Parts: sequence; C-alpha cells; structure tokens
Amino acid sequence: MFLIFALIKSRTFLDHKGWHIMDNRLDRLAENFVSRTSRIALMREYGNSKSSFVGENAHGEDVFLSVYTDRIIVSTMQSNGWVRTNFYDAQGNLEGETYKPYWGSEKGVCKND
Repeated sequence: MFLIFALIKSRTFLDHKGWHIMDNRLDRLAENFVSRTSRIALMREYGNSKSSFVGENAHGEDVFLSVYTDRIIVSTMQSNGWVRTNFYDAQGNLEGETYKPYWGSEKGVCKND
C-alpha cells in the first residue's frame, strides 16, 4: 500500500472555493494519514463538510481529499501525469486504488489535440 500522506507538508488546506481553512486539527490529522485512527477521526470530525480539501504532498503534487462520514477518497495528481485515487472505508481501511491519466497530461493519452 502506498501511504499517501506519510510525507505530507504541514500547510493550510483550501476548500473548493479556494478559501483558507485555518484548522490546525485538520493539518495534524492529514499529516498522520498513515494512521487508521487518524482516518477514522477525519471521517468523524469532517465527514459532514460540504467541501473537499486540497493540499500538497512532500513531492509537490496536489492532493484532493474528499471526506464523508463513511468513506474517504484521496486523489493525487502525480508528477508522472497520472491521477492516483485511493478509497478508504468507514473503518479507515484501504478499499482500492485506481490510476488514470489526467486530461492534458504530457503522455498524450487524454490530451485534446
């Protein structure tokens, strides 16, 4: 299992409108995303949020975090031109992972010419 947030930078997250969310608790939970307990706490504390959260991992890749009361979906815009999406269940366990090229990637797979 590739641990997405193991190396996440401490930073302020933005909501879907680009507003700063000054929430140190969210930052701490995201930094410790490798912990199943932290993933469960994210769902419990932020599961009713109407926004997705955007951060940046230690590799400079954009990470989109969608938190629901019963699941978490994490999409990482990888520097290799692919989007890795990880799915976590209500118990904080990894359910699955997908990889897709993102639109306009240099690979040309999805590029609109």
